[in-house]
Amino acid sequence: MTQWPSLEFWRGIAGLDPANLQNVVLESERTDPIWAQILPPASQWRIRIDKEIMIVATTSLSFIGGSFQFGAQPVDVLPTQVQVKQPQDSSKCQFQVYALVTRAVKDAFGRQNQEAFQSLVQLKDLTTLPAGTSVRLLEIQFRGTIPDTIDALIVQLFGARDNAMPQDATARIVRVSFPIAGQ
Repeated sequence: MTQWPSLEFWRGIAGLDPANLQNVVLESERTDPIWAQILPPASQWRIRIDKEIMIVATTSLSFIGGSFQFGAQPVDVLPTQVQVKQPQDSSKCQFQVYALVTRAVKDAFGRQNQEAFQSLVQLKDLTTLPAGTSVRLLEIQFRGTIPDTIDALIVQLFGARDNAMPQDATARIVRVSFPIAGQ
């Protein structure tokens, strides 16, 4: 679940009085409020088993036989649930989960702790993992519509480059999971 708290900041100086170190003796004015977005941690994901929805650790998920599994049960991985929209925003904030397929590669020192890109697909389109690959869940937040193709996703993530004046991005990656092994 995403939340939108309103934050204000100010500075205070304390500790000038040795008898009362917690006493704030000098304080600045507060800043104007700003909105901040709080997202769930990337180590936890919402899943659905039959009709039950729960939050589980990424490390407890696997990809077996064309579907994500929690234990021995197939599950649906769900995007972040938007609880409250930005108060001043009339756009449609949406989240979508994608599958980033990678394979392990060795770095210059021979350590096999790096990854090479294999593919990026909508989660519903991930049916198999090639041998030696793993999958990371990427959650992407969109302003407006969710794209139909990966090419359209790239345009939304990085902005259109059709003319001399690039357009702003309308999507951003907000969470990336740990690698999930396939079998």
